[in-house]
Amino acid sequence: MRVLGEVDDMEASLSHSKTSPKGNVKVSLPQIMAKNTIIPALPDFFAAYPEIGVELVLTDRQVDLVEEAVDCVVRVGAVGDVGLVAKRIGAYKQITCAAPGYIEKYGEPKTLDDLDQHLAVGYVLNNSGHVRNWEFVVDGKTRTIAIKHKIAVNDGDSYIAAGISGLGLIQSSSYTLDPLVKSGALKEVLREYPSYPRVVSVLYAANRHQPRRVRVFIDWVAELYSRLPSFQVDGIGNGSSRTN
Repeated sequence: MRVLGEVDDMEASLSHSKTSPKGNVKVSLPQIMAKNTIIPALPDFFAAYPEIGVELVLTDRQVDLVEEAVDCVVRVGAVGDVGLVAKRIGAYKQITCAAPGYIEKYGEPKTLDDLDQHLAVGYVLNNSGHVRNWEFVVDGKTRTIAIKHKIAVNDGDSYIAAGISGLGLIQSSSYTLDPLVKSGALKEVLREYPSYPRVVSVLYAANRHQPRRVRVFIDWVAELYSRLPSFQVDGIGNGSSRTN
């Protein structure tokens, strides 16, 4: 049982036990972030903590930690949850890209006004059901654009696949798109119009004892992100990272 596991962790901590933490950690995070950052690094985590298991709940929606028995959440953007502690672990920039085939057919947008003549791939937000607007920084201020689209998806891999297939422009994290730009599958566009960096945080319950297995996992995730240059973006010009 969860309560008994937490008692065991507390007793081990109080007695300064050298026994490795045990049990399962249930973590919620976006699918692309799991695929590109967490999962490739998990062999190192399991080597360091062989008696901890990890269950990944892959979703962009806001989960209820108590109701869904989730130990911690890796979230991008705004943190407004009452009763949760947010530990910032990084921030990344977003870039806008198009497939070479799309550019050959429709041309390349050079300004934000050009987007009126272009199609994008819509990304449906799981929390609201709305297609995500795009944001750019212009003269230190945010400009929000409601993109035109013929296809909309609510899955990160499908979003990238649609962009590579030439179904429209896409905007996503540099850590996801940079390898595709380097391979030639995509081309970065609108380089003169950046977006504010997106903050990444680990969230956990503030008023509940934190088992050792959860503490070591959170510390491991924070250390992992601190070693990834693409997640250490501080701001754009004189601006600062946004959390919404």
